[in-house]
Amino acid sequence: MWKITIDLYKDRYKEGVLRLWTYSTISGKYIERYRCPCLGRGTTYPDSPDSWKYINGNTPTGTWDATIDGIGDPEVYGPNPRIALTSISGNAYIAEHTYGRSGFMIHGGRADYEPPLYPTNGCIRVYDNDQAALVNIINADGESHGTVIISENLG
Repeated sequence: MWKITIDLYKDRYKEGVLRLWTYSTISGKYIERYRCPCLGRGTTYPDSPDSWKYINGNTPTGTWDATIDGIGDPEVYGPNPRIALTSISGNAYIAEHTYGRSGFMIHGGRADYEPPLYPTNGCIRVYDNDQAALVNIINADGESHGTVIISENLG
């Protein structure tokens, strides 16, 4: 079993922190396996606290079901498979079911560690080498579905 926690700032111009956890049957606990910077800023009204309601707005907070998706346009998503997100609860669920937002992912799209991370149309962006590491660890875990929890609890 795996999960990703994403801690974002209310000021979405600042990079947040993405952590990948896998479950240890030995300890009965989740163990942090990977950590990297991420950005959850959209291109529509990024300064508004309600930006998550708008198409191409900031990434909504909440809980998501996650699966490894195929490789999209490398210019947009980077050269690695994406992690597709389907809302379960929180603003994520409201954004999808009330405001019609969909197609959320975790993806790359910038060269390895070449700041800054660019905003997306509502997804979580990481550096390409971090996306490769995330997908490799998830694939090695052997579970096709995981959980992603996005919160806005930094600063």
